[in-house]
Amino acid sequence: MINTSSNYSFQALKRLSVVPRWLIFVLDLSVASFALFIAFLVRNNLLLDNIEWKTVFNSIFLTGLINAIIFVAVRTYRGIVRYTGFQDSIRISFAIGLSVGVLALTQWIFPNSATYQVFSKIVLFVYGTFSFLLLIGYRIAVKQGFQLIRNYRSSKKNVIIFGAGESGVATKRVLVHDTRTRFSVLAFVDDDKKKLNKSVDGVPVLHFEQFKEFVQLNAVDELIIASFSLSPSRKNELVDFCLNQDINVMTVPPYSQWTGGSFATRQMRNIRIEELLERDPIVIQNEQIRQQVKGKRILVTGAAGSIGSEIVRQLLNYSPEMIILCDQAETPLHELELEIQEKGTTVECIPYLASVTHEPRMDSLFERFKPNHVYHAAAYKHVPMMEFNPAEAVKVNVLGTRLIADLSVKHGVDRFVMVSTDKAVNPTNVMGASKRLAEMYVQGLSSLEGQKKQGLLQPDLEMFWVPMAL
Repeated sequence: MINTSSNYSFQALKRLSVVPRWLIFVLDLSVASFALFIAFLVRNNLLLDNIEWKTVFNSIFLTGLINAIIFVAVRTYRGIVRYTGFQDSIRISFAIGLSVGVLALTQWIFPNSATYQVFSKIVLFVYGTFSFLLLIGYRIAVKQGFQLIRNYRSSKKNVIIFGAGESGVATKRVLVHDTRTRFSVLAFVDDDKKKLNKSVDGVPVLHFEQFKEFVQLNAVDELIIASFSLSPSRKNELVDFCLNQDINVMTVPPYSQWTGGSFATRQMRNIRIEELLERDPIVIQNEQIRQQVKGKRILVTGAAGSIGSEIVRQLLNYSPEMIILCDQAETPLHELELEIQEKGTTVECIPYLASVTHEPRMDSLFERFKPNHVYHAAAYKHVPMMEFNPAEAVKVNVLGTRLIADLSVKHGVDRFVMVSTDKAVNPTNVMGASKRLAEMYVQGLSSLEGQKKQGLLQPDLEMFWVPMAL
């Protein structure tokens, strides 16, 4: 039987993302007062009999007032506890140092007062030491508590980072603090022999040959390349090995795309084929495309997919008026939207969550945005999966293409581009056959262009199909 009350408590605790500042301020004052009480106990050999309680309470009250002023001035309570780091330690040590200094100064100014005589050197030393340790200690405990809550019942992704330099360490810290996925950094891999058999940020550093042996003994999900000086030959070797071991290879963005000395895990991407070339990739500047696209409203279906997203990235370079990003996958579409926002483009990009097989929704899209060009990249492309789900292959690849093409004709789209596949040539599987049927339909509409020129067809539509290796 499921304990619903414990589950509810867990969910409530998980939703507590930031501890209120006033609570941190009160905790800091309480911890510092408790540290002073420990100092008095130490001075009295841990015996309560000889303690003058009135003097102790007066001293704690005075220390609380002094600490309240110092903590507000230094702002020890402003940092988010679950992200406690080195800067917080510096701030706390400075505040405690000021507190000890002020108490020592009051003892020097009022040497004959019973209240101030209690601040002997041993009391100030123990008070300062315990205050610092306790203030840092409870912050670390809260930080670890949040870490445990975040990781509770979540799947873990084992990763290895290539590059044990500054970018590698920064990558490791970004992964550890990621709130969406639980990453476990197993090791660094580096070609620098000076770093071998050492650890960086608590993680061991391996050589490439050791990495090969490590993979055989441990489950590794991803290799993240965090080195910007990696040679193409070494990168090829890494990628080939990881592909053979079914390990996904990711790369971190260049320094120019880091914000505030860090980056987000969503900026990591799969390694691109041009990055494995031992030469610079060929850059095509097609002025004809610029003239066709500039100032136009463009619809890209399957915009969040591998091909659709790259079409969007390329179109952004040609200054269209608007790009409608149509896809039925919510998370990839959201990530593409964030990527476009980070580029700071002036092109208006509209995320449109819909299936290309839903006629009312797609008709509403054409009616509302009136696209000039359509790039149809939406399709199911995985061959084995389509073998098990042939009805979905036909529904999306054939009927979805037919719907988008018909709506393009109906709403007077100037240009329709269909992304196809080499598997449609003499197809031997469901996926290829469905794409071939879609090609045939688009080709049939395209052949009507000649009839249009003879006055037999009204819509002014140019249709193209672009074979791609999917």
